[in-house]
Amino acid sequence: MISGMCQDPRFRLSFRTANAEDFCLISMGIPGGTLGGTRGPTLEGTATGIGGGAAEVTGADGDPYFVLRRSFDEGAAVVAARVDWEGIFTLLANDDEHAEAVFAELIAPGAPEDTIRQWSDDAATMMLYSEMLHLA
Repeated sequence: MISGMCQDPRFRLSFRTANAEDFCLISMGIPGGTLGGTRGPTLEGTATGIGGGAAEVTGADGDPYFVLRRSFDEGAAVVAARVDWEGIFTLLANDDEHAEAVFAELIAPGAPEDTIRQWSDDAATMMLYSEMLHLA
């Protein structure tokens, strides 16, 4: 698990390594109001090679967020990243090398701070990773 907060939550996805199993969900939901002038993340790119569908990740609180799930090695390694509108990110994976590759491509350009890297097998983390794997 890699988690932290981005100072400049602006993300550009590269689809050169995308597979048919890859998935990107963008939730723009804002509960009853406006952002009040707070800037959230922006996501640039096209959906070439990315599977579609809609699903909710529990604990979303109705705030905007996006989830990226990218598979490697014919699905043997899967990295799932969630970034909330404030730039708070959680990256979960079953492979450290591929997790670092997605971090470098997606998160590092957003100037991450307070980044924590740790092994975690607690129930809440495993449930979140499972939910991200089963989206669409």
